[in-house]
Amino acid sequence: MGATAVVLVIKNDLAYVAHIGDSKAYLIRGEEITNITKDHSLVQQMIDKGIITEEQARNHPNRNIITHSLGYGGKSDIEIKDPFKIYRNDVLILCTDGLTEHVENNEIKEIALRYEPFTAVHKLIELANDRGGNDNITIQLIKILNGRKKFSNNNINKQILNTFLYLLTVLLFSLLFIFYFIYQKRKTNLRIK
Repeated sequence: MGATAVVLVIKNDLAYVAHIGDSKAYLIRGEEITNITKDHSLVQQMIDKGIITEEQARNHPNRNIITHSLGYGGKSDIEIKDPFKIYRNDVLILCTDGLTEHVENNEIKEIALRYEPFTAVHKLIELANDRGGNDNITIQLIKILNGRKKFSNNNINKQILNTFLYLLTVLLFSLLFIFYFIYQKRKTNLRIK
């Protein structure tokens, strides 16, 4: 049996992730949690081929059979993901399947966002253990405190809407002023005649 691993390197505003086996890396940005890695496991291959669903994989009897691992008898092809930009307030989580076997992604997200990293890690481990935690539970949680802030589409849409409303208001006031000026001029011309 071999070991699994997930590695994260942050350089400037880029994150680099490599992994082997069923250890995972997640990115939480805003209210979205994204699994950066895809398991090297028998059940993941079955999911990819459409044989089973992700829900069925959670309880599948072969869910712990990994297809790539470090060490004895394992196929040691490490997968290196494309680098991706990180932004202020992003949260990166590296963990073993001991966590994800017992805690859902949305629960991981909620706890990671609610607590400071040290406390969040302990709460996640406690939750996994309370639910049966029969496997190694290793978690690293990194919150990005510096760097550029990511603008969401909602922020961009609000900026566009605010700019449009501002320009519309200026246009309406300009038209009112022009009509008032024309009205005053006609009123004056009518008095002269």
